[in-house]
Amino acid sequence: MTHKIICYGDSNTYGACGFVGGRHAADSRWTGILHDSGLYEVVNLGENGREIPSDRWEFNELADFLRQEPDFDLLTIMLGTNDLLTMVRSGSAKVAVRMEQFLTELLNTQPNVCRTEQILLIAPPSTVLGKMAPSSAALDEACRELGDYYADIAVFMGKLREYVKANFKEESQRRYILKTAAAEAFAEERVLTQKEIEEIIRQGPK
Repeated sequence: MTHKIICYGDSNTYGACGFVGGRHAADSRWTGILHDSGLYEVVNLGENGREIPSDRWEFNELADFLRQEPDFDLLTIMLGTNDLLTMVRSGSAKVAVRMEQFLTELLNTQPNVCRTEQILLIAPPSTVLGKMAPSSAALDEACRELGDYYADIAVFMGKLREYVKANFKEESQRRYILKTAAAEAFAEERVLTQKEIEEIIRQGPK
């Protein structure tokens, strides 16, 4: 029995050959290697230049596709490289909280389409020097940091969603806590502490 994996990402997932142009052969792409193992049915949703979605059209596009694949087992998300290229001065923390907002919005607005346990968040590989990053000591460091931030987000969101689901029956309360936490994390450019989450829960919906 094979498991269906939907791989959502940028050119790293699409398999672009960088500035050479074209696309790597299917058996050279990481998605193709997964497929060739015989264990997985892989759907490649990589798109060159894609950044972490931030508008309603992009959310709806992904959600509509997931509805057409109701039997999928896993959604991998590997994004952040292009965000770092355009936000290098803001650093990896800003990119990480953008990812947190995206995941929160996706899970809150599309609860019947995708569940938390179906998402695998993957940090993109480090970016090397080149035309897109000609002077990138800061960019290289940001790429390395992003993996740590993504790990924090995965733990943070998993535990928070489990807690909210277990302790709050009303969907409006759950959405308030999750969306408020994501918004404050974005404003602070970091993952919130447990005390800050407790304060959001204490205050409750206005």
